[in-house]
Amino acid sequence: SFGIFLFIFKRFLQKEFSTIGNQWKSLQLKSNIMKNLKIILTIVVLFSLTVKSQEIPLYNYSIKDVENAYYKDITNIRDQFVGTWVYSNGLEEFKVRFIKIDHFYRSTGMVICYADYLVGEIQYKNSIGVQKISSFSNLNVLHDDIHSYSMFSGPYITNRSAPQCMSCPLNTRRLYMFYTEPDIDDMTLKGMWAMRVKVENGVSKLLVQFQMDEVSIGISKFDYSQNAIKSEHDVPYGEYVFIKE
Repeated sequence: SFGIFLFIFKRFLQKEFSTIGNQWKSLQLKSNIMKNLKIILTIVVLFSLTVKSQEIPLYNYSIKDVENAYYKDITNIRDQFVGTWVYSNGLEEFKVRFIKIDHFYRSTGMVICYADYLVGEIQYKNSIGVQKISSFSNLNVLHDDIHSYSMFSGPYITNRSAPQCMSCPLNTRRLYMFYTEPDIDDMTLKGMWAMRVKVENGVSKLLVQFQMDEVSIGISKFDYSQNAIKSEHDVPYGEYVFIKE
């Protein structure tokens, strides 16, 4: 591990500086220093190559749970979703905003690793024009826990994965987002959000399917002895077409 490497490297330097002190006047000193610097450089290069070899494509599902690996979005799948998207229907207005977070520390329960994420926040006015959610400012905070965002990316799914998209063209891929809302304190309530980008007549559209993933059990996620205060999503389930702002 990196910690063991630093410990060995530190002991190596201590030994070499001690030798330099004892042999300062030795004609062999320069030769020894050059030889040892080459050894140090070789160690550093080999360590860098080892770290680089741990880079794994983010959506390669055949390689999972590799300790200290970096699951990297090497094909830039997330780029198409970045920005603010707007859905409106009369007084109802629904905005979502997505940003990328790279090299985010993640513990899967099995291993510790790093991964690239897309995270999102929400602004929502209901059908009578009442502002129910406004959480864009949360994107200005780099949280330690990815669950602190209202939405964060999961797998890159096919049209037959839940929520299914039977109207999607063959081999369509969609980005799955885990969904919650800022005021939800129910320990199990979760939404599933699957989205893809489609360009029509030069206009970028975000096509979304939003469904319940896990039902509410009415228990607070902050205190299991208490009832949840809010156990329903404000945003109605259904299909949405957003336009890029």
